[in-house]
Amino acid sequence: MLDRRPLNRTVLRAACRASHCTRFFPRITRHAARLLVLIVLASQPALADTVSLINGRVIQGKVSFDAREGLVVLPKNLPSQRVELADLLGLTIDGRDAKPPKRRVTLVSGAQIAGDEVLAVNEREVRLKRSDGSLLNFNTALVSKIDFRPADAAPAPPASFVGVQLATGDLAEGEIVSVDEREAKISSVLFGIQSFDLRNAVRSVCFRGTGASGARYLVRTADGSEWHATSLRIDKGRLHIESDGVGRTELNGDTVTSIELGPAGAEPMTGGQPVTLAPGQSREFPLGTKYRAALMTVSVPTRFVPNRPVRFVVAIDGKEVAKTDALTSIDGPQLLTVSVTGAQTMTVRLDAEGPPQLGVAGTITDVKLVRAN
Repeated sequence: MLDRRPLNRTVLRAACRASHCTRFFPRITRHAARLLVLIVLASQPALADTVSLINGRVIQGKVSFDAREGLVVLPKNLPSQRVELADLLGLTIDGRDAKPPKRRVTLVSGAQIAGDEVLAVNEREVRLKRSDGSLLNFNTALVSKIDFRPADAAPAPPASFVGVQLATGDLAEGEIVSVDEREAKISSVLFGIQSFDLRNAVRSVCFRGTGASGARYLVRTADGSEWHATSLRIDKGRLHIESDGVGRTELNGDTVTSIELGPAGAEPMTGGQPVTLAPGQSREFPLGTKYRAALMTVSVPTRFVPNRPVRFVVAIDGKEVAKTDALTSIDGPQLLTVSVTGAQTMTVRLDAEGPPQLGVAGTITDVKLVRAN
């Protein structure tokens, strides 16, 4: 989709200047300029944050972090709605884009914390100054990589790489010996001790690879950070997170760009393999009352001609609870969310319309179950 906002701002400024030039232009110029302002404002896309809940509901409106222990959503022309964090599946703040950070620390969990300056690196800690002036100290043993030029266009080094990535994108492999405000030193079997200028030559210093994350939520902020949180709490405009490798941190709600479930927030099913159903077929998933919601992506493979629509039907403990709209191969993948609190089994069935001789099938991918606690 074309983003008209930068262009509209330019036109709006020009229109406003024109509206004041009445000394040199006739009255009609002023009216034309005002009309142009109204046209530009009317063409602006309406901003609407999106909140997805584990019961399948989606709410669009202005999101506020000012409530205690929850979010408040203000849909257009509707009463405000309160959302408990325990019911949150995902949150996207419209029009709040992340800026390229000046520095970035990547932890072994995969969390990425942005900042303005790396103040210290030693065998015990890495100290980062953030854009708001606050300081964060990381245990060096939990640091995977420090990006000194994260905005540079260079491919990321392999996940297991240890050494220095140069500003050119080239890799110098070796054990990290030391990092100070001027240079990084590595020890290589082939080349011995090597030094690299942090101010000009180095893009990243890679200490170790990343591992599995225990995050229940992934929180992204406008400074380019991705926080891996084991728990969230909201209080008076602040998002309090307990974060892997960082500990307790407060974030201003106005800086949050998105929240989504992390690896520990939902348990994958089917071993990551897609499930293909023919018309009339079904697949049963055992639940055992341990989960609150089921998430899955459903679609019709593009190899089928789009003249036999299908519907995915979900039953919980034998009772039908959800059904998709009619889908064909020209429709994109659809996210299906179903509440499964206290349920023992979930069954997904494929229903098809049209002549049976026309081949069709449905595919279920990325099945995840949201844990009850």
